[in-house]
Amino acid sequence: MAPVAWQDEWGGCITLMRHDDVAAASRAPQDFAATRMTVIPSSPRKDLPRPPLQKDPPEADRYRKGLNLFFNENRMKRMEPELEALATRLFDALLANLAKADFSDRFAGPFTQGALCMLVGLDLAEADRISRLSHDYVVAVQVEDLPRAGKLSRRVGQFAIDLAADRMARPRDPETDMVSGLIAHDPDGGPYTHEELAGMVRLNLIGGHVVPCNFLCSLAWHMATHPEHLDLLRQNPNAERALIEELLRLYTPYRRFARTTTRDSTIGGCPVKRGDPLAVIRICAPARHWPG
Repeated sequence: MAPVAWQDEWGGCITLMRHDDVAAASRAPQDFAATRMTVIPSSPRKDLPRPPLQKDPPEADRYRKGLNLFFNENRMKRMEPELEALATRLFDALLANLAKADFSDRFAGPFTQGALCMLVGLDLAEADRISRLSHDYVVAVQVEDLPRAGKLSRRVGQFAIDLAADRMARPRDPETDMVSGLIAHDPDGGPYTHEELAGMVRLNLIGGHVVPCNFLCSLAWHMATHPEHLDLLRQNPNAERALIEELLRLYTPYRRFARTTTRDSTIGGCPVKRGDPLAVIRICAPARHWPG
């Protein structure tokens, strides 16, 4: 397969396959912009904006800095006891009914729903509703059913609008509730508007469920088909972090981000024209630490 090639799927686009080309396109927003198209297949864009996904640096930094506060290691560690308890409950239920032991439906999906509850501050009923909406939305985009995708996107957007409005009217603990924390944050350029808050929430409602669910399923498949890696991990539990990093490299949860060329230029030795869509395929980077 050519490392820089045209494909006719999803309306046509140039596909970048090499790590160096993907990195080059991702790090040069002046030449390859995220503001026109962010994913392939393209998703409906008539509802809420989705910062920082649809922003280029330095504008994107206004949103990334606020969101990054909720994904640092200390905050994740505070969530570990609840996450471990949730995982234990789900695995116990899975093992109790092996005849219906579907890992995706009975562990990965409910686990990511629960994690989203803890992070964003949803109750379980709200998380179940948004997980169904996000799943149906992603499927509609993948099969290019854009009328249905647009309808579902607006429903997800309205959920985010209502959630942001609720937290603006009745803030919760900013240390445990992401939306309240974003409201309390003092970003460059002044406080986030209601639309900005709702857009960031909407992005996390989709990405916070579908993407980690994909990765958990890939992880389970890998360990089931590579028992030697499972044995290695049992013998050396300290290798867990390196394993996760390596599996994220091998099984990228979301592969087809997009950029649009802003001028005639060259990438990977191939000419590209202004306005060409690029599929930025997130595939394997060079291996690093995992001994397996």
